[in-house]
Amino acid sequence: MDVKRYWIATLALFAFFFIYEGYVHGHLLMPYYEETAPTWRPFSQMQSNILLTALYHFILAAWTAFFFVRVFPFGGVKDGLKFGLYLGVFAGLMSASWYLWLPIPFSLAWAWFLASVIQGLIGGFILGVAYKNKEFYTN
Repeated sequence: MDVKRYWIATLALFAFFFIYEGYVHGHLLMPYYEETAPTWRPFSQMQSNILLTALYHFILAAWTAFFFVRVFPFGGVKDGLKFGLYLGVFAGLMSASWYLWLPIPFSLAWAWFLASVIQGLIGGFILGVAYKNKEFYTN
C-alpha cells in the first residue's frame, strides 16, 4: 500500500463525505426531517455534535479508503466506480432498512437509498482518481 496516496485518498474522501452529507441531510432532506421532528434529536443537539460528526466522517473515509486499496490495489476510475456502486448500494440498503423500525415515510427511506448510491459512486470516483497507480496505467 502506498501510504502517501492512501492518506491523500482518505482526506479527499473525508472532505467529500462531510460536505455531501451536510448538503443532503442539512438541506435536501430537511423537509422530511421537519415532518418527522419527534423522531430526531433537536437541531441544537445535532449542531453541538459537529466534532463527533467530523470524526465519524474521517473514520468512515479512512476505513473506506483502506478497504478500496485492499480490494483494488491499482486504483483507477473504473475500479473506483465499481467499488463505489457496490458500497453505495450496500449502504443504501442499510439506510433504507430503517423504514422498518422508524416512523418515517417510505419516500425518506428511498431518498436515503438514492443518496447513498450517489455518494458511493462519487466517493468511488474520488478514491479511484486519488489512488490511481500511475506506473501500472502507463505500462
